[in-house]
Amino acid sequence: MGIDLCNMKNKVDKKWIVEITVLSFLISVVFSFASSRMLDGAGYVMAFAVLAIFILVGIVFDMIGVAVTSATEAPLHSMASHREPGAAEALDIVRNAEKVASICNDVVGDISGIISGTTAAVLAARLVAGFSFNAILVPLVLSGVVAGTTIGGKAAGKTFGMKDNTQIVLHVGKVLHFFHLYHVYIFVGGAAAGKAGHAETAENDPAGKDAANCEGSVFWQFWIRSALRRT
Repeated sequence: MGIDLCNMKNKVDKKWIVEITVLSFLISVVFSFASSRMLDGAGYVMAFAVLAIFILVGIVFDMIGVAVTSATEAPLHSMASHREPGAAEALDIVRNAEKVASICNDVVGDISGIISGTTAAVLAARLVAGFSFNAILVPLVLSGVVAGTTIGGKAAGKTFGMKDNTQIVLHVGKVLHFFHLYHVYIFVGGAAAGKAGHAETAENDPAGKDAANCEGSVFWQFWIRSALRRT
């Protein structure tokens, strides 16, 4: 009786810790850079719009994280058997729910919260300097509005995420499927190729074939690759 190395799991996934740390750093840099560029020379309306965008991003990804952890494979299997667009990708997401939820909730969600707080502080400083508002009251009000909106939005998002988990995950799968139509493949998990309906991808992509041969052995096989259709 042999040992199935594909099913062996360490108590602490050091590789995942390193990868999620690097990913968090990269996303934080990108979000900070985007926020700085959009706020540079922007008016008050644009600044409030940027703040709202980062709050909304945090709420949406938190909802997706809840939906992923509460969704089940059964309805998605049925959709995939009927070749519903995005169902195969949704199955990949649900099979790797723990790591996907970590990315959505802990990485994107938390970074969005930090950036929205920083944006609110910059906006408060501008309001105080531009209109001679109270230097204590304005930051307090803005931080309260940001915190209340974020917490209230995430509470509502969790409700929708639990109630409509299958549809939410399917919509995320359809987004990934859209990229696949243009031959840009986003692999999330070891089963991204072949086993969930991507037989052509697994056949044409050696990396995808290797992942399919050891399903779940390494989750964070995440990369974006432009691939030309082979004739």
